[in-house]
Amino acid sequence: MRVRILNLKFIIAFAMFYGYTYLKRGFVYVFSYLAEPLALMFLLYMINHRYLPYGVLGGLVTMIMGISINSIGDYVYLRNEIKLQDLLVASQVGPTDYILGLTFANLIFSSPGILGYIVLNLALRVVNVVSLVFVILLSLLLLFTGSFLAFMIASFIPQTRYSWGVATILFIAFTILPPVYYPYTLLPSNVIYALSMIPTTPTSIIAQGLAGLQELNIKYLIPLFVEFIVFYLISVKVSRWRSK
Repeated sequence: MRVRILNLKFIIAFAMFYGYTYLKRGFVYVFSYLAEPLALMFLLYMINHRYLPYGVLGGLVTMIMGISINSIGDYVYLRNEIKLQDLLVASQVGPTDYILGLTFANLIFSSPGILGYIVLNLALRVVNVVSLVFVILLSLLLLFTGSFLAFMIASFIPQTRYSWGVATILFIAFTILPPVYYPYTLLPSNVIYALSMIPTTPTSIIAQGLAGLQELNIKYLIPLFVEFIVFYLISVKVSRWRSK
């Protein structure tokens, strides 16, 4: 069995072009990623002050999930309107290279907002430096899991205009239904297990434990790792990389 090596030159070049260049030209769009998390944080603060740490921590999780799931629109747009995927198919670039390139590009583009939430978490003492390192590693796992899921979904969306609507619906569902902005202990155990099929659920549960807001449940790494592997395999083996 042949093991394919990642095309690092393409990944870095594409990330810099699609991420850093757009960050310089359209810095104002970075604030669009902050809109929902900040609004929900303010709402939580007005309802009950003790939920504010959950809102600050959940804002970081929301931004990471937004980067991933909103890339559905990028994948469909680049495939249908720019015809970039057809060009890449004929080159030495594979689907994994493409997914990683766009993921890092969106990560660079959203970096000011992510750094803002990291500073906010530290300033409000939601996390300390040690727990922050683990929260960042956990967020990276969520980022790649969501990105593989996004490519898988995008490959089956025929029209560009549908992609933005699908991405918006999934983004709301993945960040509102799971315990992103509230203690997971408020939910019955059977509901938590059902919601664990959504990547933001195990991520939020573990993050709340790392921050000391709830008891740390490492067992929820299992569904998150399973989703990472499953979505990766589907995205590179089943999803439509080559046009019919």
